[in-house]
Amino acid sequence: MIESIIIGQYLKIDSFIHRLDPRVKIILNIVYIIGIFFIDSVFKYLFYLIMIFLITLGARIKFYYILNSIKVVSLFIIFAAFFNVFFIREGNLIFKLGFLSIYDKAIETSIFISLRVIFLILGSTILTLTTSPVELTDGFESMMYPLRKLNVPVGEISLMVSISLRFIPILLNETDKIIKAQKSRGVDFEKGSIISRVKNIVPILIPLFINSFRRADELAIAMESRCYNGSEDRFKFKVLKFNIRDYLSLILFILFVILIYFL
Repeated sequence: MIESIIIGQYLKIDSFIHRLDPRVKIILNIVYIIGIFFIDSVFKYLFYLIMIFLITLGARIKFYYILNSIKVVSLFIIFAAFFNVFFIREGNLIFKLGFLSIYDKAIETSIFISLRVIFLILGSTILTLTTSPVELTDGFESMMYPLRKLNVPVGEISLMVSISLRFIPILLNETDKIIKAQKSRGVDFEKGSIISRVKNIVPILIPLFINSFRRADELAIAMESRCYNGSEDRFKFKVLKFNIRDYLSLILFILFVILIYFL
């Protein structure tokens, strides 16, 4: 299960999508998310699916990674859809058994919520797979630069985003090591009652929290020893610049989302 989680991972591939400016990819992801919440029919999601397919081909990413991102949260999606079906009481009654009632509006709402969650995960996965944490940090910092006039700590906020994304695969790898170490000591995480399984999680959480605090402390010491100060203006090793490829991608993507909305 740990190996299948790809949130926060970056695939270093030479592709058209990877070469786009990170600010363009962030803006496109925002437009993509806004467009999802304006979709009012399942038919329009087919066009979104085609768009995801084309972007995945353009990024030269294996569909294994995209499908895995949905697989990880599939239980959550099913659980949320189940509760929506039985607790939303709007529309026409189509089934009733005792205190359980199912309405047509509840089924429709569950389908739309599930599709929105799935497509939100797909868009976020493609963004993190095609953009390194450093590029994301530079993109966020560049886009939030005007907020410095309002004394907003843009550098610190961007750094927190970068560290959060970078620590996800590290913590997942650490969790995998702890699980294997506990299994070698005879701990079985797959058998027993629910209470015993919950108790078996404690030997994982305690060393995981200890290692997380230790890594955070080491990172803070390393930053202080290098006199890091995110609020000061610093020179950039790689200066972000828009080119024709970025402008065309931005215009075409926005036009495509608008076209889907007005279909």
